[in-house]
Amino acid sequence: MKQKKLLIYSLFCISLLYPAIVFCQTNSRLIVTISDKSNLEGIKNEEGKWVISPKYKQIIHLFDDYYHVHTADNETLDEHQLYRLNLDKKQLELQPFCMVDDYKNILQDRWIVVAKKQHNKLLKGLLDIKHHQLSLPLKYDSVKIAEPFIIVQLYDKNHKNRYSEVYNIKDLKKLFYGYGYIAMNADNFLVQNSICSEKENNFYEYSTTDENNVMQYCYQVFNIYDAQGNKLSVTYSDSLLDDFRENNQIAPQ
Repeated sequence: MKQKKLLIYSLFCISLLYPAIVFCQTNSRLIVTISDKSNLEGIKNEEGKWVISPKYKQIIHLFDDYYHVHTADNETLDEHQLYRLNLDKKQLELQPFCMVDDYKNILQDRWIVVAKKQHNKLLKGLLDIKHHQLSLPLKYDSVKIAEPFIIVQLYDKNHKNRYSEVYNIKDLKKLFYGYGYIAMNADNFLVQNSICSEKENNFYEYSTTDENNVMQYCYQVFNIYDAQGNKLSVTYSDSLLDDFRENNQIAPQ
């Protein structure tokens, strides 16, 4: 019997032949095994019994209960498809979403960005790999991670404006919801909006007339928030924006 052996202990894994290929679970031993009869791969438990029958060309463990699987009827391995190991049903179940980032990009040892294609559009969300549920639903146009923040963006129903939501990465507390340009640094995030008003002020950038031929004075507003969502300051000068840009963490627009 040819086996890809990996001893799995309660807190760590030691690979004897092949690195990072076997599912690790506390107080369990599982071995990805190649069958002598079929030359296909399955998974055995520590007693040597099949928990996943040998019917796959390749099984690659990614993290926790999740795998890449090369099925026998596919020419190549799809590195975006995601399978979850269900030990109760003894199945590797294809998930209704795919991977977006490298599987090593696990946030707080708990979340990973996933996506699904719908109406020729890729909708993104956040998967909780410990509880096997979506912490953020698959509905966003973009998901950007810049610790300690997660910024998600979604177009409105008319597909003209895109609003943003900002979350604290530790507990997914929503810190901000609304329109505006988002930038961040290591501690705070900034929301920039353009505003036009009939009232003239000494910091407006330009003036224009609206559809009713009324003069409008347009300027920028910069709101600064901390990692708990508390508003720290409001300014009408873009001098602070350079400090955020220097950190190279500008949210996508």
